[in-house]
Amino acid sequence: MFKKIDKLVAHSFFGLFFLTFSVVLFILLMVFMSKYFEDLVGKGLGAEVFAELFFYFSLTLVPQALPLAILLASLMAFGNMGEHNELTAVKGCGISLIRILMPVGLFAVFMTGVAYVFNDSIVPEVNLKAYRLLYDVRQKEPTLDFPEGSFYNGLPGWSIRIGEKVKGTDSLKDLIIYDHRSARGNTDVIIADKGLMINKQDEQVLQFHIENGYHYSEQLTNGGRDKNAFMRDKFEQATFNFDLSFLQMNETSEELFQQNRYMMTVSQLDAEADSLLQDAREVEEENASRARSYFDYTFFVEFERERLEQRAEREKIKAEQEKAKLDSINQNTLSKDSLKIQEDNSNSNSDSSGLITDTKQQEALDSIKRLNPEDNIDTTNSFSSTENFSNNNSQNQIMREALRVNDKPAIIPNALDGLDTIDWKNLPDTITVANQNFTAKSSDVILERALTKVRNMRSFAKTNGERIERFEYNSRRALLEKNKRFSLAVSCFIMFLIGAPLGAIIKKGGLGVPVLISIVFFILFYIMTITGDKWAREEIVSIFMGSWAANILLSIFGVIFLLQARADSRLFEIDAYVVLFGKIKKIFVKEKKIEKKS
Repeated sequence: MFKKIDKLVAHSFFGLFFLTFSVVLFILLMVFMSKYFEDLVGKGLGAEVFAELFFYFSLTLVPQALPLAILLASLMAFGNMGEHNELTAVKGCGISLIRILMPVGLFAVFMTGVAYVFNDSIVPEVNLKAYRLLYDVRQKEPTLDFPEGSFYNGLPGWSIRIGEKVKGTDSLKDLIIYDHRSARGNTDVIIADKGLMINKQDEQVLQFHIENGYHYSEQLTNGGRDKNAFMRDKFEQATFNFDLSFLQMNETSEELFQQNRYMMTVSQLDAEADSLLQDAREVEEENASRARSYFDYTFFVEFERERLEQRAEREKIKAEQEKAKLDSINQNTLSKDSLKIQEDNSNSNSDSSGLITDTKQQEALDSIKRLNPEDNIDTTNSFSSTENFSNNNSQNQIMREALRVNDKPAIIPNALDGLDTIDWKNLPDTITVANQNFTAKSSDVILERALTKVRNMRSFAKTNGERIERFEYNSRRALLEKNKRFSLAVSCFIMFLIGAPLGAIIKKGGLGVPVLISIVFFILFYIMTITGDKWAREEIVSIFMGSWAANILLSIFGVIFLLQARADSRLFEIDAYVVLFGKIKKIFVKEKKIEKKS
């Protein structure tokens, strides 16, 4: 329920808040735009461009203006109430200070939420439009300005000198015009006694009507090295049209600025930070994998052993797969032949032995032979049908031994021809050139190659290290910007927590003491924010501490001021310190008297 005390506080606070907010926003806008003053003047920008630019940047500065406006307004409002004894009267009615501060406190909480939504939703879009427009303005060419007595090179391909300008008119005297469009130097020049300059802005054309002049031209041949002819043309009147379309401001696509962290929301900043960290991890993995190519000598034993073991494992798996495939083919073939032989035996009732003549079976046995030619398998040998099919276990055992995989890796030769082969698997962990049987020439070659490899590896590691540092640095900046969106919004309530109790303590309104105190605390907040950002980017402190250190420190001040205000402390009254100093003085004087008497 909105009571009279709430109306009193609201009437004292809200008017000052909107006033101070407007003043603070204007000051911040002027300070910000002063950095780009040189890029704005002298370019013929219309009023609509300045209005659009100022509007966009004023919106981007709203989150920074809100905390200072709340601090200053609360100081002035409660300072005025204390100066006119309104706080004393309200407290005399039995109303606590917390109840008096509640309307402004609830408003500060509401503005904290508004500031966060504004930071996350509106500011990124406005930043995109503001910085895109600022970029276009900075890229725009300045307006034409022909000084008297000196050359003007603002027109592409032309250099113009005007000796004198007739005041009040567009008439010109003593004109010299160099034509540099052909990029052949000063080979074409026009000299005229007088002329008239007409700027057709609708057609984006600048016209020079000149009279009584000469056109001098040098004809160059042989690639510009020989001057074969010189031409001079006299004219009574001549007209030159200069294209002014380059002076128009081009509109850059906003897509070029969308990857900047100031144009991202909180969720986008979080995703960007994760993406950058993932890129850094990928570079680290790439660095570890590609680093092995720089080490091909015996001191890299462990990696070479691992490589050989992996290759042997792959070959073993491949052989097992081929073995399983051949077993399947042979089993099907043997089953068909078994049925056929049994049928033949039953028809003939003879004990004669049969030969394995089936084409598929013969191909399977040939494949087994090709797989391991060292094992002597006679594929042309005939087996008794009775023995063959009664001893399937023996046949499978023979095939398994025929497909036996050699687990021992092959010996890898050394990188240098003529050296002994090296068994990587059985090498000791520590190997040097000195304890090997290498010739002096081979040792020199090995050392030279090793030195080259080390240099390449150092360069490779340095490059990848810089890439990793850049990814991690940009990731920290994205996380820092994300945390600042929250901390800047919370600072609205922190500034109320400082301003309202402090105004009740100092009991001074107006623009004197409140403005001075507000500036002190805002400068402290600004310095701590800038310092925390720098330390967080350089990993001196964590991202959280860098973003929230200013709020944490100022909240401590706010709690202290609130406790002092509840106790009606005379913290900023000079009389209280005079009385305290007098009491301390009396204690020392009393002790001196006691010492003299003793």
